[in-house]
Amino acid sequence: MKVLPLILTVLFYTGCNSNQRAMKINTVEDIEKISGQTVTLQGIYVESKLAQKPAKGVHTGRYSLKISETLEVLLLPPYMPASVRPTEEADRFKGKRVQIKGIVEPRTYMDKPTLEYQPQSVSIPCFVEVSDIKLVQEGP
Repeated sequence: MKVLPLILTVLFYTGCNSNQRAMKINTVEDIEKISGQTVTLQGIYVESKLAQKPAKGVHTGRYSLKISETLEVLLLPPYMPASVRPTEEADRFKGKRVQIKGIVEPRTYMDKPTLEYQPQSVSIPCFVEVSDIKLVQEGP
């Protein structure tokens, strides 16, 4: 299997307009610039290391989009039931290059935030909404 270098392209849409603007995302600081917007990110669908049960190494069914060796974006915060991805989805996409459309934030909250309660968070980007996941077709 030939591994191509990962290049992340983000497409985000402004207003009701279908104009698209592309930018490269390499760091959490880049994610901060697109925080709260609907974006499309490309990377490798991998098991989330954050979602391991401590000291047991047991995977809990949560996944991330690996953008580079130093940047991953979680697929939904751990407090959301949908963060445990369907087995069919994981079997189809695990280890493959995918394109994910959704809303991304620069931090991951471990519990649901409210006006009265700001839960613990980690400096790991996270999709707070996932609307589509597709395989990326590799070129010849």
